[in-house]
Amino acid sequence: LLLSNLLKRKVEGFVSKEKVLPDEYEFVHQAIFTDPDDQSGWFYHLWLLDQTVRVDSPQLVSSWPTPGSDLILLGDRCLDGCASSPFTRFHLDSRTFPLVLYFNQAVEGVNSSTITVDSELNTNKDLVWKPLSSCNSKAAQVWVTQLNLPDGNTHSSKVFPVEVSLGHSQGIISSSGFHYSNPFCFAFRVSLQFVETQPVEALGKEIISWRDESFHNYNAHSQDSSPISSLYQLSIKNDNELTDFEWRAATIAKEIDHFRELLSLINCKIGKLTLARLLMAHDAMMCPPANKISHSEEVLELYNDLMRLDPTHVQYYKDQHSLVLLQQVFFLSGIPFPEKGSPF
Repeated sequence: LLLSNLLKRKVEGFVSKEKVLPDEYEFVHQAIFTDPDDQSGWFYHLWLLDQTVRVDSPQLVSSWPTPGSDLILLGDRCLDGCASSPFTRFHLDSRTFPLVLYFNQAVEGVNSSTITVDSELNTNKDLVWKPLSSCNSKAAQVWVTQLNLPDGNTHSSKVFPVEVSLGHSQGIISSSGFHYSNPFCFAFRVSLQFVETQPVEALGKEIISWRDESFHNYNAHSQDSSPISSLYQLSIKNDNELTDFEWRAATIAKEIDHFRELLSLINCKIGKLTLARLLMAHDAMMCPPANKISHSEEVLELYNDLMRLDPTHVQYYKDQHSLVLLQQVFFLSGIPFPEKGSPF
């Protein structure tokens, strides 16, 4: 608790984790390797690991539409000459489509002063950003605004570039008081296309498919499988954050080596559990997504061992084993696995 407060207040000599925590790791390694049955050393090691993987400042981790994408809005134009708005079935009569930002933790202060949207679609420069929160909080991980759609009666296939900028001015702040401080820009393009169809009444009931690359109408009886909307996983790192990321990744990798060495000497239940958590933490930090399950087979084997060695806690190990299997299924299917908090 004392060290945590010193780091949070950035007291002299405790300005950064990468300067302070390595010495603490050396101290706790001596305790764990000398007496693996002493639980106090393990609890302190667990806290050090949590401090290592935890990123204090909020980060933008996802967005929709995807950066660099070409968003095609498909609509129908009736063959009998009547102009049917292709958008009313998506967003009633609002003639808008969403811009979504997803942060790694709840933030507030997302507004037109902290987020700049440069586009012809942004006819109202003061966009209204709304937090998606189940508790009506002013802070949320997901923020949404609406951009106006082009004129539905246009016959042109004009492309509308959209550029989104954030972090160039302070104001976005996490619930724990840390500011978003990573200037970042991304862009995508929006175009409107019409397809010739029969009048809507003759087509039967339709539903909307909202995908990363576009959203379009498709018949309820279509053979296409039910679509899954996913947010693009951003990789945003400036020089300082890259250094921080490298330190965290290197620290976790070093701890993995230490605990593999420990387990080569003794058959330790808490050592196996710690190694499983370290491997999952290491994979979660990696990019591209294929690397996020690179150690999953080793983790599954560790949990199988723990179920045999420690039947008292078998249900917990089964639950963790199932989560790893589920993560494998998600990534092999190309579906982003829902983010969760620190594995420690």
